[in-house]
Amino acid sequence: MTRSAAWALVLLFLGGSLLRGQPSLDSLGIVVQGASREYSFTNKGSAFLYGETNAPNRTSWQGFNAGGHEFLDDYILVVDGRPVDRASAVTTVYPDYLVRAYPEGIIEEVHPADTVALLAIHVICQSGPARVEIIPFFTDFRSRDDCVLHDSGGVMLLARKNHQRRTPRENYPVWLAVHGSGFTFDRTETRQGNQYSPFWMASHASRRRIITFALADKQADARALANGYERKQKGYLAARRRRMERLLAESEVVLSDPRLTKALAWAKLSLDALIMDQGMHGIFAGLPWFNNYWGRDTFISLPGAALVTGRFDEARSILLSFGAFQNEDTRSPNYGRIPNLITPTEKIYNTADGTPRFVLMAREYVERSGDTAFIRAIYPIIRRAMVGTLLQHKDSLSFLTHADAESWMDAVGPNGPWSPRGNRANDIEALWLQQIEASAWFARQMGEDMDADIWERMRVDCRRNLIHMFLTGAENRVVDRLRDDGTQDTTMRPNQIFLAPVLDDHTRAN
Repeated sequence: MTRSAAWALVLLFLGGSLLRGQPSLDSLGIVVQGASREYSFTNKGSAFLYGETNAPNRTSWQGFNAGGHEFLDDYILVVDGRPVDRASAVTTVYPDYLVRAYPEGIIEEVHPADTVALLAIHVICQSGPARVEIIPFFTDFRSRDDCVLHDSGGVMLLARKNHQRRTPRENYPVWLAVHGSGFTFDRTETRQGNQYSPFWMASHASRRRIITFALADKQADARALANGYERKQKGYLAARRRRMERLLAESEVVLSDPRLTKALAWAKLSLDALIMDQGMHGIFAGLPWFNNYWGRDTFISLPGAALVTGRFDEARSILLSFGAFQNEDTRSPNYGRIPNLITPTEKIYNTADGTPRFVLMAREYVERSGDTAFIRAIYPIIRRAMVGTLLQHKDSLSFLTHADAESWMDAVGPNGPWSPRGNRANDIEALWLQQIEASAWFARQMGEDMDADIWERMRVDCRRNLIHMFLTGAENRVVDRLRDDGTQDTTMRPNQIFLAPVLDDHTRAN
């Protein structure tokens, strides 16, 4: 299960206000000392930071990422000539930022900003003025020949030589700007294992320094973003904090056990952090590997992410965003499908259950929000989804046919799918049956009675055949799938639970 789906289930089970007294962000701090833990922050746009609390970053996935591309690998912080040791820090992770307190009276704060692709490192020297140096390591470069460097006006600008403009195939920012008031740049190269830096930065003694990393497509925009942070920092930090406090206040849940209250607040904020605007509004499936939109995971997560917390504008926007990428090519076998995967560079339609889940979530959104105007906006997508299945995938039993790797068990190895479940899996057919019912409901709301009548008759046929073909023996054991040749695969898998909503109480109990 991906991170977004797991958080959504927590919110569904614990949704509902029990006591008063929502915790503040400051009270949510998690203290880490000794063994390092992984952490992540997002900017609610297309950028995220993923790293270690009490150690240098350990994997190639860790660093500062935007648009699916990593830019900053890590950095070394040096104070008065001595590198600070993250292992010696007492680290506190808050929902909006991270603080490392070192024994020497040095405080390091790591602050992402909302919306913009910007990361700021605040260094506070409590024992008195100190010289601060920083060596940033960049993911793209292995030598100076790989990059373009411009040092002007107190800002260092970097770009890959082979990525001077954003393109559909390389759809991520171009320029990384690095700035720090009171710092000078030294173009001495640094190598540490596989990490490389074409420069380092040094400042005169001071009690407080800020280093800013900012990303943009144009040099001028990256420079302005990095250069302007110190002047605007209070606004950035306050806006990020207000957003999180507002979410907790609007969906207040306080439990009798303070530990559960804190855990639930973190679950809400962590799931909210995955609701992003990377080219469209959606929910990242999880960090760091799934920093993109998966249809199945999005629709599983949507109730906990937006519906039970009353964030109906978020839900509406996410549904319409996915609907905008429905396959409309009538010649395609994927006609009518909602994408399984949306990245900055591609849309993939290789799942049979994403589209039924989309339709079910569209109906649930309407029923929970009361937004009946949405019905008219979404119905053409709902109808196209039905027509596409009827044209391309419906068999004589009114079942939805699909390929071996088009269920949620979609892992494929060198010899094909690890768990082939074509061409009619029990969970797919149960979801399809519910899609037919929901689509007929939409048609009735629109006054499209002919469509509704046809689909309701099909639902009756589909359910009758489902019970006949997928329940076997005196004990009504659930069949996992029907193979292409019609034979039954009786492998025992948890997918059978999907049939529960479509069975009567007696059959379900047995």
